[in-house]
Amino acid sequence: MFAGGRNTIVCAPGTCPASTVQSPTINFDKVDSILYFDVGVNWNASDKTQIYANVVNAANTRPPDTGGQNANNTLYDVIGRMYRIGVRFSN
Repeated sequence: MFAGGRNTIVCAPGTCPASTVQSPTINFDKVDSILYFDVGVNWNASDKTQIYANVVNAANTRPPDTGGQNANNTLYDVIGRMYRIGVRFSN
C-alpha cells in the first residue's frame, strides 16, 4: 500500500527536492497490512424478530504506522473495538 498522497515524491534521503504542501517528499512508501477479526451472532426469536450481537475489531488491532501521517480511515479501523447489540423486526 502506498503511504503518500497523489502528488507525493518518493526519493532516497539526500536526493529529495524541497518538500512542499503540494508535493511532499518521502523515502519509504510501504505500509504494513492489517487483519481485522470481527465476530457476530444472530438468533431468530420468532418468524418476525431477530436478535443480534457483534464485535467489530475484536482483537482491538491498531491501524498501521504511516510515518507520522494520520491513518487512512477509509481503509483502516481508527476507532478500535466496538460492540453492537440490537433487535430486527420484519413484516
